[in-house]
Amino acid sequence: MLDKVRKFSGSIFAKIILVIVAVPFIFWGMGSSFNQGGTNTLAKINNERISTDDFLNFVNSNNLNRQMIQEKINENIIEELLATQISQKLLKLEMNELNLNISDEILASIIKSDSNFHDTQNNFSRIKYEKFLLENNLTASQYERSIKENKLRNKLFLYISGGLISPNLFVNKVFLNDNKKINLVYINLEKNYKKKEKFTQQEIDDYIKKNSEELKITKIDFKYVKVGPNDLVESGEYNELFFKKIDEIDDKINNNFSIEDVAKQYNLKLVEVKNFDKDLNSNNEDKILDEIYKNKENKNTQLVEKKDYFLIYQIKKLIKILPNIDNKDFLETVKGKIYIDEKNKFNMKIFEKIKKNEFTDQYFNQLAEVSKKKEIMLNSISDNTIFNIDSVKLIYQMPLNSFSLIADDKNNIYISKILGEKNEVLEKTSDNFNRYFDKSNNLLKNKMYTTYDYYLNRKYKIKINEKTLERVKNYFK
Repeated sequence: MLDKVRKFSGSIFAKIILVIVAVPFIFWGMGSSFNQGGTNTLAKINNERISTDDFLNFVNSNNLNRQMIQEKINENIIEELLATQISQKLLKLEMNELNLNISDEILASIIKSDSNFHDTQNNFSRIKYEKFLLENNLTASQYERSIKENKLRNKLFLYISGGLISPNLFVNKVFLNDNKKINLVYINLEKNYKKKEKFTQQEIDDYIKKNSEELKITKIDFKYVKVGPNDLVESGEYNELFFKKIDEIDDKINNNFSIEDVAKQYNLKLVEVKNFDKDLNSNNEDKILDEIYKNKENKNTQLVEKKDYFLIYQIKKLIKILPNIDNKDFLETVKGKIYIDEKNKFNMKIFEKIKKNEFTDQYFNQLAEVSKKKEIMLNSISDNTIFNIDSVKLIYQMPLNSFSLIADDKNNIYISKILGEKNEVLEKTSDNFNRYFDKSNNLLKNKMYTTYDYYLNRKYKIKINEKTLERVKNYFK
């Protein structure tokens, strides 16, 4: 639960709470619909209850309106908000037990020291403070309570990890993990894959039969016209009369006029295109046809404003067919898909062998008979000279003599083996020392927070009333 609070500060919900300027949504009468028996209890933390009223007040106090919640109802926003409220409740219970507090004098000092509320003479301005509250739809008590709660949380986290100093041994370990040099041998697997020209006709026919629905292409018949001032008002200028006629055309289209009706009334010459498919007409230079194809599902007449003209078009027919195998573009598409499938199967076979510790030097050398082995020295965990950064990070987690499937930024796949490592020494006088000291400290703190999180989950018994939660969710749907 504690982890949820830490993550919450960077989450979308925190941003919503901090940024949104909106009138809070008032939940008229909702509480009464849950006040029957135990249905009003949404969650329990030991003997502490969170009622539906408590939850709705929590949502309301954070300026989350009903429409916003409705839009995210399928993204578990209710569950996330409840988890956040439970996390905050847990921390309050811990802070009360530890007698952590902030006096009114310290709270006032924090607010007055905020430069956002200072005037040109760098003095606290009550007017600026009041304006901030109004603009963010906050009362002084709400804002001051949020400041106090944040400071108390910081105190709690300081209490948990305060005085923590990473030993030099751990600092050096973190540094070495990032900066050791790794000697790597690798093979580009591209030449090990079956080539497109090697696929037999039987393999192609079988693939088409098995994937016929996915391979079907959509062809469309449509009519269109590009309309400029010369077409409507016999003038090269975009004058008031031209735009008046464009508005007339727009009105007719909104009243379901066909493109033929519009063309006839305004004496426009339509262009008719039949059996058009973007993929099988990849050499097409007219981007207008591609744009029309993207909107092929809409059969109503469309009016689109372009830079130098207005485009009017209408889809007249849409069919899905399996292209003829004699079509070169289609044949290449099929071969390309078979190639990707075979490539993925080949890579998966290697991956499974690595996972089961069955990938051997003998198999590695067999692959090297097709593609030459190459060696490289990686200088640090950020050395992405050849491989992408995610692959480099993976390599730095692997032990000596281990094999890995890795990739570069162009999605080429490689099989690699770690041959050796060379460790670097971090001197206290190094410019990197303070950076890695902070990094190692943060790693230790995160471990401590994880332990404390586990402790809280053992200390407090948390129970969610799923039926009441479902009722709350249904209310917002």
